[in-house]
Amino acid sequence: MTITLPEHLKDWLGEQASREGFPSPDAYVADILLRTRQLTTREQIDARLAEALASGDSRPMTDADWQRLRETARSLRKGPA
Repeated sequence: MTITLPEHLKDWLGEQASREGFPSPDAYVADILLRTRQLTTREQIDARLAEALASGDSRPMTDADWQRLRETARSLRKGPA
């Protein structure tokens, strides 16, 4: 992917990358994008946790619940089929 920036933004980006210790502006931008994606994911997790807390009374996890959770985790680890 190529992104065209005005010269003043290229200069600023280079300065920021150097100030933050990145080897290049590309690495700096990649880090910003990764952190943004992680933050978005974290916000989604927090929203789901808040939903769960507001959904009513909880109940203890059963052995079957834990087994379903393990199976889901294994399938997610394998990735899409």
